[in-house]
Amino acid sequence: MTAKVGMGVCRKLAVLWAAASLTAAVGAPASEIEMEELDAPHLAVEAELYRLYCGACHGRRGRGDGPIAPYLDPRPLDLTTIERDFQGEFPRYLVAFSVDGRDTVRAHGGSNMPVWGEIFAEELLPDPAARAKAHGKVMKIVDYIESIQR
Repeated sequence: MTAKVGMGVCRKLAVLWAAASLTAAVGAPASEIEMEELDAPHLAVEAELYRLYCGACHGRRGRGDGPIAPYLDPRPLDLTTIERDFQGEFPRYLVAFSVDGRDTVRAHGGSNMPVWGEIFAEELLPDPAARAKAHGKVMKIVDYIESIQR
């Protein structure tokens, strides 16, 4: 969304995201989420976090085709091609920076991405280690995104 988008559009997108997230949340448990696509079953927690927080926009398989995607401009990225786009190197720091979102300047018409780092930290309050635990959630999502590269 750009800075020109009105609050009505923001609220509609928030409702759409919440509805899609709720739909995802009541869907298949992590053990059934494309486990055949995971090389390592230990990524079940990571897959669940991705599904709950990212799947509504980026889709279950990370290809930018989630249920909210048609309503977003620009459309969500295909997360499965990041490594290819970076000449075979998966840029963990850049992906984590994007997922976290706390240090992104958004006053200039920034990203459609929610500021997950802040959202995760608020979910964990009043825990004094909330910020560090939020970073841990971000990194689990990054681990999953790295696992779906093609």
